Amino acid sequence: MIELYEEIALAANCAIHIWHHVRKGNGGETTIESIRGASSIVDAARSCELLERMTKDEANGFGVPVERRGFYFRSFGGKLNFAPPVYHSDWFELARVDLENGFPGDSVGVVTRWIPPDARTVPLPPEAVEKIRAEVGVVPHWRESSRADLWVGKAVAPIVGLSADNDRAAVRDLVGRLLAAGVLRVVKERNPRRREDTLYVVVS
Repeated sequence: MIELYEEIALAANCAIHIWHHVRKGNGGETTIESIRGASSIVDAARSCELLERMTKDEANGFGVPVERRGFYFRSFGGKLNFAPPVYHSDWFELARVDLENGFPGDSVGVVTRWIPPDARTVPLPPEAVEKIRAEVGVVPHWRESSRADLWVGKAVAPIVGLSADNDRAAVRDLVGRLLAAGVLRVVKERNPRRREDTLYVVVS
């Protein structure tokens, strides 16, 4: 059936935009594999855009009250090998607009462009700080180097809705803020090769 749209587009010399549902992900990430129905829907389309609601972790990372996260969603290309970082996606907000047609008057929801705040300026919610403290812990094994398997950024990033791979610069800034705020501290230890490693622990 999907081929019918191609025939219509060719006959009318126009583009066709098809909206389609995805499966319920139970809180998981939305990908192109989440689309309901035959894969031919995806294969036939020239491009696929996914819309995904803001998650709780993303709300915490952006400083958005969790109870309002349902008013925000992002759009990104579904045929990309990887979804873009949350700070580099196209974000939108469902804003209230008053019609001014009397008292009390009516209002409607309008989709507007929303620019996420910079990760370096968003204050961390207390619950996010506590999760970071619990994840990093007091045993020094999280490392300074972002190339290490146990880079401290990998412990911090998911808690605030960032990607340790795609948002690396923002995660480094966040680790610096945590050090400056006295949440984390640096310890020096010698590894089995007798080289000095820089590790992170929480301030007890």
